[in-house]
Amino acid sequence: MYPPIKRLRTNENQDESDHGVEV
Repeated sequence: MYPPIKRLRTNENQDESDHGVEV
């Protein structure tokens, strides 16, 4: 669905913004 947002892993606080984070 969502592109591999590796940078989002560091921003887990904003995961609500992009709940497509691949952990």
